[in-house]
Amino acid sequence: MEDKLGLVLSGGGAKGAYQVGILKYLSEVGIQPDEVSGTSIGALNAAVVSAQQDITASAKCLNKIWLELGENSPLQVDKGKMISTASVFLSLLPMAKVTPLFKAYQIAKGGVDFIKDLRALLSDEYKNSDKYKEHLENEEGNLYQSEPIIDLLDRFSPIERLQDGLPMYVGVYESEGAGKDIVDYFKANYLGFENKASEFWHLQSLPNKNIHEAIIASAALPLLFKAKAINGKKYRDGGIGGTFNQQGNTPIKPLVDSGCNHVIVSLLDDASSFNRHDYPDTTIIEVRPKEFISESMEDMLAFKRGHINKWIRQGYNDAKRCIGNSLNAINMKNHKLATSIQRDQNIAKLNSDNFEII
Repeated sequence: MEDKLGLVLSGGGAKGAYQVGILKYLSEVGIQPDEVSGTSIGALNAAVVSAQQDITASAKCLNKIWLELGENSPLQVDKGKMISTASVFLSLLPMAKVTPLFKAYQIAKGGVDFIKDLRALLSDEYKNSDKYKEHLENEEGNLYQSEPIIDLLDRFSPIERLQDGLPMYVGVYESEGAGKDIVDYFKANYLGFENKASEFWHLQSLPNKNIHEAIIASAALPLLFKAKAINGKKYRDGGIGGTFNQQGNTPIKPLVDSGCNHVIVSLLDDASSFNRHDYPDTTIIEVRPKEFISESMEDMLAFKRGHINKWIRQGYNDAKRCIGNSLNAINMKNHKLATSIQRDQNIAKLNSDNFEII
């Protein structure tokens, strides 16, 4: 079987700066992935790797992007939509006053939504229309704008570059509403319940209009960003799905399914429950943080220069430790093999020249 190397970039918010350090090390030692996959912030980083294709160009480009993010955070509050749906607003009022109004609002809204959803069910044209897409995306409030992410994609991972780039897979989660998505995630992550799996989409197989949308959907954390409507369904951060074994947040499966028999996996959580033994026929090198990286929401949103520089250095050092040890073992094995081959050739040469020692 042809050797093929895959690179997995998992999600973790601002801690995605850690992956810049990993790419710097890969560039330094000349390890070039053939395919890449990503979820959440990993999807945004993976899009740059795919678009740039060359690992050295990818490392330089991502380093530039993340230093820029350290000066200008991509998290810009959307003041007009800051968790501002009518249901949330009304729930803050005294219950005695809000109950009749809230019920009336829910009945009216439910009726309008039902008509729109029924129309989408009966008409594919309406289901895929911008009007229905807007309806789906605006059902719930959001804290941050998507425009900074769209700008980054347009500048560093334009659609035409992605079309011709390294094969890329992105993890997305079909949303059932922000509230239910969050509840299902916490039940799975902290109580051991099993939640539904995320989906993995091959980016180059999507229609042009959906390429950037899929990446944006993968990074849409509930309540922080709007879900992205694609083909009449809402999608969110792929890290929500398959939480118990990190199925969605560590998108290795599509790379294995596509024939990658060697995979480098970047993990942004200290105690990730990703299990390499689920893929017994694949050689996997995990790059895990040696030093503690906080899993707090505060750090996930800490797009600050000090944090970013620290995480880039940490990613480089951990990659050197995790991948470098494997490279040294491979080089020693190759040297031993080459020495053995040379020895056998010399013995064969002596045996064939009719030379005898008496």
